[in-house]
Amino acid sequence: MVTDFWMIFLGFVVVLSIVGLALYSWKYADKKWPYTVMLALSLVISSIYVTWRIGYTLDFSNISDGIASALLLMAELLGIVQFAIFGVFMYQKYRRPIAVWPPDRPLPSVDIFVATYNENTQILTRMLAACHRISYPKELLTVYICDDGGREEVEKLTANWGAKYLARPSHEHAKAGNLNYALAHSDGELVLTLDADMVPKPNIVRLMIGHFADSQMGFVQAPQVFYNPDPYQHNLPWGRLRNNDQDYFMREMLPRRDRLGAVMYIGSNAMFSRKALAHIGGFITGSITEDLATGLVLQAEKFRCVYCDAVVATGLAPESFGEMVNQRVRWCRGNIQVFRQHNLLSPKGLSFWQRIAYISGTMYWYFGVQKLIFVVTPMFFLFFGVVALHTTLSLLLMMWTPFFLSQILTYKRFSERKSTIWWSHVQELALMPFLSLAAMAETFKLSMKGFRVTNKGMVSHDPHTTRYFWILVGFALMALAGFVSGLDSWTRDTSLYMRNSLDISLGWDGFNLAGLIFAAVGAYERPRPRSHERRRLRIPARLMLKGAPGVYNVTVEDISESGVHLTGIHRYPGPLFQNGELVIENYPYPVLLSGWRRQSQEKESGMISRFHKLSPQDYERLVELIYGAPEPGECPSLGRVGKRRKRLPQRSRLAGSEDAVWTPGDVR
Repeated sequence: MVTDFWMIFLGFVVVLSIVGLALYSWKYADKKWPYTVMLALSLVISSIYVTWRIGYTLDFSNISDGIASALLLMAELLGIVQFAIFGVFMYQKYRRPIAVWPPDRPLPSVDIFVATYNENTQILTRMLAACHRISYPKELLTVYICDDGGREEVEKLTANWGAKYLARPSHEHAKAGNLNYALAHSDGELVLTLDADMVPKPNIVRLMIGHFADSQMGFVQAPQVFYNPDPYQHNLPWGRLRNNDQDYFMREMLPRRDRLGAVMYIGSNAMFSRKALAHIGGFITGSITEDLATGLVLQAEKFRCVYCDAVVATGLAPESFGEMVNQRVRWCRGNIQVFRQHNLLSPKGLSFWQRIAYISGTMYWYFGVQKLIFVVTPMFFLFFGVVALHTTLSLLLMMWTPFFLSQILTYKRFSERKSTIWWSHVQELALMPFLSLAAMAETFKLSMKGFRVTNKGMVSHDPHTTRYFWILVGFALMALAGFVSGLDSWTRDTSLYMRNSLDISLGWDGFNLAGLIFAAVGAYERPRPRSHERRRLRIPARLMLKGAPGVYNVTVEDISESGVHLTGIHRYPGPLFQNGELVIENYPYPVLLSGWRRQSQEKESGMISRFHKLSPQDYERLVELIYGAPEPGECPSLGRVGKRRKRLPQRSRLAGSEDAVWTPGDVR
């Protein structure tokens, strides 16, 4: 009893020390030492917890308990190792300055490769219009549409926008083969790869080329940022109070990995030296994630690879939960393929931290297996009496609480309110059934469905369910059944040993049940009736109507490629469907008045206008207005649900204006 008392007392001292340090260090966010101390303390506490788990909680007296104990310990160790690597990469802030091309050297020629297969022409038109607005000498910039679909309408569209169309006669090696075909039919000194749904900013080339003044530069990777809400943001209640699920990795983790030279090529928004690509024989084939393999081989050949700390393009996130699952299954399989094919444990050329980054990236994709173990372990006890954790509730709380609290506070300190453990937990639970299967199938080289490109530009008018939703509902119902069964057992007389395991399993299963409910709701597809995403603006404009005298001073509230919402007119100026001109930033757009509405939270009525018979030049300017504004470089900070329920997403600055552009997916 005395020993237990002092162990519990020591546990509380550690917990209070962590809390005190966390609160105190918040005053010194610009200093390095709080991050270092918190990481070191968290790793020490994790080591103590692991020692206790291995030495005092395993029981191999019977086969079922032994297997459950071993699997649970492996899942926990995977998480601890991943957290340690995350901490090492994240504990020190780093933002690489944007490099400027030397003014005394001639500008390099640049080829833009846009790989496409089945994207609709609306998406390609938007991308081509944005490419036409890139501020770089036209004689040095060539856009190639690399169409593996061989579509005549795409060839005509490409010619209309002054780009070059490439369609290879065979289709081996998927995207990597498509890009290699473009390499063989172009000659630019630098190569910029863009996904077809990406909309480049006008300054994309100038933001990236400066790094290539270094002759050893292999590639420069910029973040992938999305202008539409992802399925979690769109489907979940309060979904807009979280960032896009890729934002934190793209805009916070990659910059800090750049500090250790561990940047990865992630498929789009990356610029390459043609000489570097030629040195390794072009884009690497043999994997469904050719991007990861290409970056790895370039680094193994000692080419430098850095992160461009600027949003150079925005694109479309998957618009349904099913498409997101298919995309992540492809990434999961591809990462494991690259690990196996390139033997990441012993390739020559990679630095220590580059090797760690690639190994950690592969380990990450086993989170589906890890989460599956965490979900089914309490169920196995509640249904079958299988005990994976042999300890008392009081001792578990005493040992686990400091461990868990240290990880939460360390993550909170490193994420700086840009990500949360809860949303990460929900997201991983949502993908768990599908990625656990994909990871195990790829590990043991079992066949699955072949490669499929993510569909973009989807429109749906009715809420609906899919098999993904019902699979998650099935897991939630199993967790609920286990919880009900556990409550029934809890009302009976049980031994102290079984009561401890029952208490632990009930609390654990209840936590999993809450997460699975959120995950299932996120997989329930809400309607996406708009073919064009709206962006909120607060900028002045002038409206002139045919047949009406004078000029109306209005405010553009939100805008899309199809229309605009205006306020500032207190009385509707005449009949519907009048033609007119809307002058935004001194450029006139032809519009057709189409409606009059009052929003519940707006003090004045609004007028709806459709853009009408836009010329190619009009459309170019509109695309730049909607998508071309500079975005904040860092991932937006999150707020609290209770205080922010009625607020809109965070603003990012519009170039040359004190007003702001509302960026879907960003939050205050």
